[in-house]
Amino acid sequence: MSNMNTTRRFVFDTGWAMSSSLVAMGIGFVLNLAIGNYFGPEGLGIFSMSIATYNISATIGALGVHNALIKYAAEFQDDQSELNTLASAALLTSLTLGLLSCGALLLFSTPLSILFRMPDLRTTLSILALGLLFFLPNKTLFGLLNGLRVMRAYAICESLRYVAALAIILLAFITRIGLQGTAWAITSAEIIVFVILWYRSRSIFSFSLHRFRQQSLRLLRFGAPVLLAGILGQLNAQVNSLIVGYFLGEAPVGIYTVALMFAQGLLVIPSAIQKITAPAISYLHSKKQSDAVAELVQEAIKYSFILLSLASIALVLLGDDLIYFLYPSQPEFSDAMIPLYILLGPVMLYGAAVAVGAAYSSVGRPRLGLWLTAPTLVLNTMLNLMLVPHLGINGSAYATGTTFCLNMTLIIVMLNYLKIRLEIRRLMLTFALGLGAYLATLAFGSSLGWLVTGLLVTGAYLIALTLTGILNRRDHARILALLRPD
Repeated sequence: MSNMNTTRRFVFDTGWAMSSSLVAMGIGFVLNLAIGNYFGPEGLGIFSMSIATYNISATIGALGVHNALIKYAAEFQDDQSELNTLASAALLTSLTLGLLSCGALLLFSTPLSILFRMPDLRTTLSILALGLLFFLPNKTLFGLLNGLRVMRAYAICESLRYVAALAIILLAFITRIGLQGTAWAITSAEIIVFVILWYRSRSIFSFSLHRFRQQSLRLLRFGAPVLLAGILGQLNAQVNSLIVGYFLGEAPVGIYTVALMFAQGLLVIPSAIQKITAPAISYLHSKKQSDAVAELVQEAIKYSFILLSLASIALVLLGDDLIYFLYPSQPEFSDAMIPLYILLGPVMLYGAAVAVGAAYSSVGRPRLGLWLTAPTLVLNTMLNLMLVPHLGINGSAYATGTTFCLNMTLIIVMLNYLKIRLEIRRLMLTFALGLGAYLATLAFGSSLGWLVTGLLVTGAYLIALTLTGILNRRDHARILALLRPD
């Protein structure tokens, strides 16, 4: 009964995390649609470059404080006094870092607009810089909710962030403020969410300056290696868009952004699961329950990959018509389909590993993150520089896909190094069946028809998962138990 209650909580927490991620993804789609249709590929390209720079600045400025708070909040959830001093130190530190990050982005906005030959970039970056004042404290407060697994409040607050941004952007479109209105919307949304998060967090901790210096140093010591890994990871996520923008200009960035929007949109599934596995692994590790950690990791990878493979098959079947439907006045966006096909297979593999990718931090080994991000950033940058000038956005897709596969491999190696024993052969079989189903959809979709191919491939895939024991009776029992009312 206890195991079933734990499973229920895990699934319901994941459901809350995924709901907010789905809201974020849905609104992200709407924003890309609105900006792409209203301003064209050039406007979408400038917006994407602005967001890429903003995210990199936020990662650098955060110094890993929110990651440290997730770990320590999970470990000290039963010690209110320790939780008070940790949360207070984290919040005050992030407020200071937000001020410094704001000044830095304002300072570099002009040089960056000159470097990328995009004059409008300066204005949008200057506006977004003000959002960093609130974005970094928000990350810390979200980290507190995540660490304590208060996922309902987490999901509601994160959803409000994107709903507020969308509402203000639509108002900007109506009043014809222009592309700068999108930057003002993002900044305004952060201010609104900060007020809500602060009000909600008051019932979780009492602000205290007691042991501020000691706790701040503790957070920063843990966060420093996480910071460097985060910087490299954020650069790795954005380097393709930056290199495409540098060599090809705004319009190809906008087209490639559509491919990334669909491919990376699938990562909402494992990202939501990771928000639960990270604090759960921290808690189980602190209780010396190594077998439970291994089982959690194995199951998270399995379920994430199966869900991603089914979503990828659906996207292959619907993607072309979907792009035409979403961008009826911009036919050039149909060029995003080939890079999307290239990306989906690697996204399936990478996404499965993302579900447990924070395990190294959860068990108190944050420096291992550097061994994951540094090699992938180097490879991604080199391949993009080699391929983009010759193959355009397809070259960037090949580079990014190769990097995703390397990242997945390194995460599996890292888990083994941490003595989290996985059933590697079973995982390899799971991956082979999913990739086979995806490739079969690509191969036979045009000849048999997308609907027939989808039904045949999906049915055969699910049967194969059952016959091989990857989906077993215990999985079926869990699903039925979750559907059964209490």
